[in-house]
Amino acid sequence: MTKQVKLKQLVESALDFLSQSLQEFHEERLKYSVIHLYAAVELFVKARQIKEHWSLLFVKNSEPNLTKFNKGDFRSVPLEDAATRLENLAQCGMGEQALKAFKSLGNHRNKMMHFFHEGTFAAKNELKRQEVVEEQLTAWYFLHTLLTSKWDVIFSDWSLQLMEIDKELRKLREFLEVVYDQVREEISERQKKRIVFIECPSCSFNSQEHNASFGDLYDAECLVCGLIDHCVLIKCPDCNECVRIVNGGYYECEKCGRDLYPSEVAEEFLSESSYGRKTDRDYSWNPVNCGYCDDEGYQLVVRLKEDFYFCMFCFNNFTSLDVCDCCNELNTRCMEESYWKSCEFCHFSGVKPNGGDWDDY
Repeated sequence: MTKQVKLKQLVESALDFLSQSLQEFHEERLKYSVIHLYAAVELFVKARQIKEHWSLLFVKNSEPNLTKFNKGDFRSVPLEDAATRLENLAQCGMGEQALKAFKSLGNHRNKMMHFFHEGTFAAKNELKRQEVVEEQLTAWYFLHTLLTSKWDVIFSDWSLQLMEIDKELRKLREFLEVVYDQVREEISERQKKRIVFIECPSCSFNSQEHNASFGDLYDAECLVCGLIDHCVLIKCPDCNECVRIVNGGYYECEKCGRDLYPSEVAEEFLSESSYGRKTDRDYSWNPVNCGYCDDEGYQLVVRLKEDFYFCMFCFNNFTSLDVCDCCNELNTRCMEESYWKSCEFCHFSGVKPNGGDWDDY
């Protein structure tokens, strides 16, 4: 059996345990959720060792044997030894924090399997149960970080499954609190570099990163729940206050209360940004129409660079435009039938579709 086949089998088995653990977590079957999560941790660590070399799995003072390895007839190294070997021999260890979280999870698992655990009796010790839940979620946080960053090259084939499991867990407030505790110091360090963090509209933690200058079009990502908002940073035309336009639409300056319309945002963006029009006679930089915003998108699509356009109302981006055969204006939609059907904006130009009357449409 090849190393790649064995790796694939281990990872798929680990994903099965992960899915089962998540299901049991939702069902509040804490004991089995912990046991299956720790089994997944062990299998993922074994898979990482196999990727380096199968002999790393054998315990100390045991002669590595390929036949026994293929049959699974051997004693594998405990988690702490596995971490040491990966660090010393492959220089890709899991790190002290992750190892500490996994060992803590393992201690809970051992009690639950071989003796008893106070946390499994919620009525008697709710605080202990909550402690186990927090440590379980912390273990998943570090496992997910390993699989998707430090060890991502090895486990990239399973990124979608890992993403789905992580997405489910991020719906839990307890897990988000664990994540926030882990990234709080990182946020503090970035704030010292004058990077702005504001309250995330999804998870309510002050963890959405806004690292931009005036006239920037950028993505603001929450370091806790992963929410990504499309943003534009401009100055208020009246008071020059910083205004962050998030996901488009109509906005109001928080300082002076001035209403900011998408057309003004587009104008202010082009004046502040490094994009803008190249020359006064270069009409390819003039705003065009967004066919996905109905009447709201009239001349709100700005060109940012060659073959890249952005609508200041819906905040969608486009890589190509088409010409309406009725009014001859550029549009983000396909205008194949526009000669007789017209586009959403023909009436702004006073053009009647195919010689007809607007009252007929």
